Amino acid sequence: MSAALERFRSDVDFMWREATSLATTQAIVRGRLEVPELAMLTLQMYHYVKHTVPVFRDALRAVPAGAEHEPLRRMLDFFAEDEAGHERVALRDLEALGYDPRAVARTLPLPTTLNLHGANKAAIAEYGPYYLVGETYATETVGAEMSAAIHASLSRTPELSRGAHFYGLHGEADVAHAARSVEALEHALETPENRPPLLLGCLTAWRNLALMAAEIPRARLYPEEFQLPARRT
Repeated sequence: MSAALERFRSDVDFMWREATSLATTQAIVRGRLEVPELAMLTLQMYHYVKHTVPVFRDALRAVPAGAEHEPLRRMLDFFAEDEAGHERVALRDLEALGYDPRAVARTLPLPTTLNLHGANKAAIAEYGPYYLVGETYATETVGAEMSAAIHASLSRTPELSRGAHFYGLHGEADVAHAARSVEALEHALETPENRPPLLLGCLTAWRNLALMAAEIPRARLYPEEFQLPARRT
């Protein structure tokens, strides 16, 4: 590990520990979710990941010319291809849990979910595409750690296991994704002026993911436009 990467990890560790130690985060990881809460979490994942590929494509268009940025282009292109279709997996999980996918697609995202891709769009425009390297490092490391745990916990409960394919997919893929994001981060840190957007991307993503998780138990307070349709019997 390079000294720059070691310093980066040390500087963002406070947010990692905070985000993963929250009671709501621990409840998710340990599979302590009833069907409505699992469905609401999966609904937010649908609203989040349907913007992933467009965000990577936006970032690709913003990469400066020059061979020194080729590793960034390769990373963004890889994730733009590999993340395609994940929103459909989330919809299929919700359908398996008894929700009409067409009605699901018409729901509004929770504000904390909107913040995730809204921050990505705004930050790429203002701080450049290296922001997304920090953001991807954050989402893929937390994804590798949490998705596999969620999938394992939910798979032990027959009713919930029907809605666990999204987390199974991410639990497997995010291990490799996390390694790739670390590689991209370490390379980007070789250029000192990349450090600010990398830090911003990582810390913003972890903060917003934690806020989204914390909102799941309170989601029932939102108006009907944010709520899942009635389950089929």
